[in-house]
Amino acid sequence: MDTLLLILRTYTVPILAAACFPLVGVLLWMVRDILQIRLKQVVLLAVTFVAFGLTSIIVFGMIHDLKLFPNSTFQHQGLMLFMPFWFLGVAKLMKRDWRDVFDTFAVVMPFVVAGVRIYCILQGCCYGITFRKPVHFTVPVRELTILLNVIIGVLMLRQSRQQHIRGILFPTYTMAYSVIRFSEVALWGSIARDQFFVDRGLAIFNFILGFGLFLELKDRDSRTAKASGHGTKRTKRK
Repeated sequence: MDTLLLILRTYTVPILAAACFPLVGVLLWMVRDILQIRLKQVVLLAVTFVAFGLTSIIVFGMIHDLKLFPNSTFQHQGLMLFMPFWFLGVAKLMKRDWRDVFDTFAVVMPFVVAGVRIYCILQGCCYGITFRKPVHFTVPVRELTILLNVIIGVLMLRQSRQQHIRGILFPTYTMAYSVIRFSEVALWGSIARDQFFVDRGLAIFNFILGFGLFLELKDRDSRTAKASGHGTKRTKRK
């Protein structure tokens, strides 16, 4: 068991990246009707998503903790800040509506963020604050983050099959992610890493962006409905 844990801790990044590929592939296959994609396209999207996502996490980790350069931390906020640019690139290359691309990956992102938190558990970082009175208790921050993201991912998957405004799923997840991120940073056991403008400040920034896009999409749908008699809602899927 000790040898297995040593291997997991030593090769956490490549192991998680390898495990992430089939996870992303399965999720994309489950929502393939949104983009009307086939198996080859699912595989290509899964590979490039993992590659770009891993790069985003590492690059943002370097920016986040410059004092550790050339080493880096594993920061899943990089996914939320950089991946939307990749989504837009996918929309342009595949000639798909950007709202459909964002809806598709709104299902994928929560599960990937949950997977990144497994890295934290294995590396022993981002642990929760410990209360010593009235009983000794450490807040399971990482475990709660994983659980909440998995629950949100399931809800996103379910909602993707229901009638909804096109593109609304990703800003919805962005807001949920931001609330979780703000809360977990406040509950970290390491006071030195609880930097307002670096961590909670970015969570607030993400929330504002998500909320703004959410309102814009709802307003666009409302205006379209008034002009044509129907909005931009996606029809219910079986």
